[in-house]
Parts: sequence; structure tokens; C-alpha cells
Amino acid sequence: MTFTRGNRAILEHREKGRELHLFELVRPGVYRYVGQMEYAGYELCPGVPDRNNRPRTAIVFHLRPIAS
Repeated sequence: MTFTRGNRAILEHREKGRELHLFELVRPGVYRYVGQMEYAGYELCPGVPDRNNRPRTAIVFHLRPIAS
């Protein structure tokens, strides 16, 4: 994984003045709104299988809710 497109948007949302909203997959095509979040860090997790079951290094973002 790389810090491009959506990953970069998460990483830079505060600097760009953008809000970050989290949705959770309930079932295919159905999502639940979790709330507004802010980026709190990340970690790299090696060995996570991709769509073709090949190992890759995944970026796992740590988010924290913004108090309303």
C-alpha cells in the first residue's frame, strides 16, 4: 500500500481543512455511519492477503472520534 489517493487524503485531512467521516460495512451495499473522526496515526502490517490472496503490507489507520 502507498500513501496515494484515499490513503493520502486520510493522512492529510487536517492540513487540507477537510472533514473525515467513517462508515462501517454492515453487509454488501449497506453501510452504517459511525461519525466524524480525525487521524491519530498509523501502523504498517505485513503479510495481509490482498484480493488475490497474495501477501502485502497493509496501512492500518488509527482514528479517534471528534467530540460533538
